[in-house]
Amino acid sequence: MLPIAIALLVLAALLLMFALRGRVVARGRFCRKCRFDLQGHGPDAAACPECGQDLDGPKPTRATLRRIRPLPLVAAVLLQIAGLGLLLIQAPGVGARIIAGLPDPTVVRLAGYGVDAGVDELAARATRTPPMADADLARAVEMALAHQADASQPWDPRWGEVLAEAFVNDRMTDDQIARYLTHGFERTIQIRDRVNRPDAEIGYRIVSRPVRLHRLASSQPVNSNRSIRVETVSIGATSPGAINWGPGGSMLGGLYIPNQPHLGNVSSLGSTVPVRPEDWTAEEPHDELMIRAVFRVALEDRTTRRSIEATTVESEQRVRLLASGEPVVSGFDDAAAAEQAAGGLGLEPFAILPVLPNTLPPHGATIARIGFVVEGQPHHGSGWMYLVDPRNGEEIRIDRVILRASTPGLGMFLLDWKAGSRSLGDDTADPDRMLGAAEAVLDAGVATLVFRTDPSAAESQADIDTVLNMAVVFEGVPVHRAQTEADLSRSVSGGPGLVRGRLLESD
Repeated sequence: MLPIAIALLVLAALLLMFALRGRVVARGRFCRKCRFDLQGHGPDAAACPECGQDLDGPKPTRATLRRIRPLPLVAAVLLQIAGLGLLLIQAPGVGARIIAGLPDPTVVRLAGYGVDAGVDELAARATRTPPMADADLARAVEMALAHQADASQPWDPRWGEVLAEAFVNDRMTDDQIARYLTHGFERTIQIRDRVNRPDAEIGYRIVSRPVRLHRLASSQPVNSNRSIRVETVSIGATSPGAINWGPGGSMLGGLYIPNQPHLGNVSSLGSTVPVRPEDWTAEEPHDELMIRAVFRVALEDRTTRRSIEATTVESEQRVRLLASGEPVVSGFDDAAAAEQAAGGLGLEPFAILPVLPNTLPPHGATIARIGFVVEGQPHHGSGWMYLVDPRNGEEIRIDRVILRASTPGLGMFLLDWKAGSRSLGDDTADPDRMLGAAEAVLDAGVATLVFRTDPSAAESQADIDTVLNMAVVFEGVPVHRAQTEADLSRSVSGGPGLVRGRLLESD
């Protein structure tokens, strides 16, 4: 705004000179002192007949008469006032006090002009009670959306404050919400670039990173009634006759606006797409295949039961078929990193329901949900969590675990212990064996679980190429008997009772 203020003052000075010079209203011979018209008085006259001015002195007369231009004069005065005003409101401490007393429309206008104190005041008024008038907030939201959409400008999170409050309080139109979610996040599609066999499932992830969103403290609670839905438009091989999935098949992800520091990290949704052997043979060369993915991103509002389409994301990735036996994901050893990783893992106390329905579904029946806490992992990891059967010391496979390298801070998710699940891939899916182990664990009152690295468990993860080798044991995890299946539904808190892991000595 300083350049604008200086430009206004320079323009005012030029206009003032132009106005004071005036315009020519008459030509002839006039007394310089009183402007009397000397036309008709001979050149020999010694003095002005009107004022007595000596006409024999230096430059006693003038050839023209000019009159001040009133409109340029008024414009010059107004521009001077505006320029001085802009300089004043940008002065530290002074501008904020002046702007705080201005009405909402003026504050919105000053913020739109880029007055720093005006943007501050607008961000504060966005959370004010009583709220801003609809017309003023609508104009502020449009300016904020224009700033958000202009990637050439550094993001000013104060505009994010305006947008977050309007979004949380449902004061945006559907079109504004779509623009807000489109430009507020950076979304990319990651597709696994290699597989080991032609009849494989290729992993993919849609990664959402908040880049131009709210970052300031807010008086509003986290909005939990809205989610981001990612719907498959099409995904599969581009070769003729290949399998292509879609439309349909959607995934829901959390949406936290205002963007809380502990919830504002990168989020992702992932799955796999199957590829048939004939899809590979349709390509030249035979060991590569092009996979194309297109997804539609929308907002799901559970309160109003409406869906608002935001944007479409698409990507292509050439997938390579590895030689037989060549691993898709490899493991590596690092004793120090394994020690650090083990200390950042923890299991929460959990309940076990050792009662199964008469008919088991193909995916099995859940008999426990175990809170798994992950903190500050130095490297990616993958493998399986096992329960140690207290009757014989055998390890029973519980659930797959994927660990992604992370910065310090808690990450939390749930592990499902299912009886009769065919996805476990071995005889641990036997329900009788699982329930026998569950009863033994309940009798003991505590459980011992072990995480063991298995690189192949991460083959469906598009972003993991190597994993850290380690075996981590969790001893003395408290357990209790659940009375109903509803007792198993819980969230992960990382609170009291958390049992930290330690590296397991070599078997």
